[in-house]
Amino acid sequence: MLQFKPTLSLSSVSVWLPDTRLSLGQLWQQRRQAIPNWRENQLQHPLYALYEEYGLPLDGSPLPSAKESEWGDTKLPVSFTPGGAELALAAVRQLLATCNPTRPTVKYLLYGHETLEPSITLTPTQKIKKILKLKHTLPFSVCGQGSITVASALRMLHVLEQTDGQAGERLPSLLVTTDQVCPPQPRAFFQQFPKGDSAAACLVAPDEGEWTILDCQFHHWALHHPNPYHWTINDYHQHEATFYKQLTALLPDFLSKNDIGFRDLEWLVPQHLSERFFQETACLAQGACRLYRRELLPECNLLNSDCLISLHELDTGKQVSRGSFVLLVPAGPLASLGFVLLQKNKKE
Repeated sequence: MLQFKPTLSLSSVSVWLPDTRLSLGQLWQQRRQAIPNWRENQLQHPLYALYEEYGLPLDGSPLPSAKESEWGDTKLPVSFTPGGAELALAAVRQLLATCNPTRPTVKYLLYGHETLEPSITLTPTQKIKKILKLKHTLPFSVCGQGSITVASALRMLHVLEQTDGQAGERLPSLLVTTDQVCPPQPRAFFQQFPKGDSAAACLVAPDEGEWTILDCQFHHWALHHPNPYHWTINDYHQHEATFYKQLTALLPDFLSKNDIGFRDLEWLVPQHLSERFFQETACLAQGACRLYRRELLPECNLLNSDCLISLHELDTGKQVSRGSFVLLVPAGPLASLGFVLLQKNKKE
């Protein structure tokens, strides 16, 4: 793996959340009442056709252990737009509005998503490029990474910048993450926090910015059982045991390779994956640094945008000292784990 060099910065994090808030019970009831007659036009409902082909539930029903009563009246941000690309566009437009009066020329566009798009007519990253008229921007789609797209995309940008070398133009790139849990995809999974819809966007540049990206890693491992839809609670517990064994080994190793310890971090920002994930991460830190849990939607997993949204809230609240270290820990929802080590710019 190419050694990561701290040559990139991250700036101008913009977040977008839909206004609609619904509980899991409301969502399940709506889905049962509104399953479309998708067989008449499978091109308009490819996810239903895909789920039927693999024998998966078409009403977004929870697994037996992910009961409605577990989360009570927890409200989730829910979007009814045609797909995650619409949320992404809103986040990017909000970001670009902060760049006035000069809109930056964007070198690369990286579009990261975990949830499946309910349309097969236009690739989302091409859609964003076309609508925003990013004529000279080279687009990439980053998917199939679980919720660790941020770490994966940053390493990809690092490789692209290293490949360009001194000959390449020193222009910013646009990283946008988005997820919309479109039917029949489920929002609940065993004891994990339920999933909400969201998007985030930021600029990543080879120049000094708000945050220096010191290092990032991401990891995947094999599942014990290939189809999570068919897992029992015992299968899930077996998966959890492996997940936290990986966390216990990989997180301290990542810090050690960067010659820092938990005490050197001002904040540790875990994915809002589950209550246990916060507990296990806190156990590893042993009080040496502070863990950040969002005030906004503290029991909702915002998937690929989760850590960026937490970082935005943390930074907006001016709770980060200049020159301090912050570690993002995107994770899950299955067998994936990432680390992004940032340092707050020392200059105003």
